[in-house]
Amino acid sequence: MEIITGAMTALITPFKNGKVDLEKYESLIKRQIEQGMDAVVPVGTTGESATLSHQEHKDCISVAVAACKGTNVKVIAGAGSNATHEACDIAKHAQDVGAHGLLSVTPYYNKPTQEGLYQHYKAIANSVEIPFMLYNVPGRTGVDLEAVYRVDMNEFGSLKFKTNWTHVLKYEETNTGPDGQYTVDYLGSLSNDLFEDLATGSVTWYKDGLRVRWSIKYKSGVVSSQSRQEDFYGEGGIFPEYEAACAADSAACVDNPEAPYALDLPSYVRNDISASYQLDLPNDGELRLFGGVNNIFDNNGPFILGGKGNYDSNYGGGKGRFIYAGAEFKF
Repeated sequence: MEIITGAMTALITPFKNGKVDLEKYESLIKRQIEQGMDAVVPVGTTGESATLSHQEHKDCISVAVAACKGTNVKVIAGAGSNATHEACDIAKHAQDVGAHGLLSVTPYYNKPTQEGLYQHYKAIANSVEIPFMLYNVPGRTGVDLEAVYRVDMNEFGSLKFKTNWTHVLKYEETNTGPDGQYTVDYLGSLSNDLFEDLATGSVTWYKDGLRVRWSIKYKSGVVSSQSRQEDFYGEGGIFPEYEAACAADSAACVDNPEAPYALDLPSYVRNDISASYQLDLPNDGELRLFGGVNNIFDNNGPFILGGKGNYDSNYGGGKGRFIYAGAEFKF
């Protein structure tokens, strides 16, 4: 679809002796062309389209298209009416004579509902192939075209969105030992299945008996082993010893030591898609066909020491890509 941009003139409609002066009208359009306009807009509301007869409206569009022929100036024809069939007829005429686009004002006086506006513009859109702009001027027409009303999805089915997010602020355990009380922070520990963030989301499309769902699951990064974490970073651990040695300029200093292998695990994302179709059978019977792909992108996660294969059941679900299909019959 061509996007028309630049400077555009909303043309007036000249009259002489009670009739539209098409000769003067053509000269006005040619003057706009000579002055470098990118587009002209004949018989919009500025052109007093509501006071013209149906034929006069069409004549003005034809003259505008003819005057701009052979130039780079586009014609955006006013094709508004409070009668839907008239608006469609004018729109078809504009397309037939060569207009590049349409400008359609909201139906005046009638005060249609938002559903009525949608049906009005839907009829115009279905009658032509050239693009058209919706013209909202509630002070003149008595109706406001609300921007929040986009499209009626009923004929395309329905969508359902679902999401869930859990964020753990703190998960600690305080115990008393021979040396007094001590606290262990288990947050972000895979061995305890405590992910700081867990999230799921899905979008499902329904149309008659068909259902298609895309779902996603997210788990935040974790530490594969709490004990290894303490061995490396805890009090008396390897990394604090390195830091102390470097601070003392000791030969035992290790500057920028390599991170422990397979200790810090990245976040994990899994995508699934499924579809089903249900048929109603005689005598209250039902047939449901279903299938899908779990873990579409085969994300097994990183290697985990002591894990199952290249992933752990708490971390990546314990499975790679999994394809399934089946049928269910009720009678």
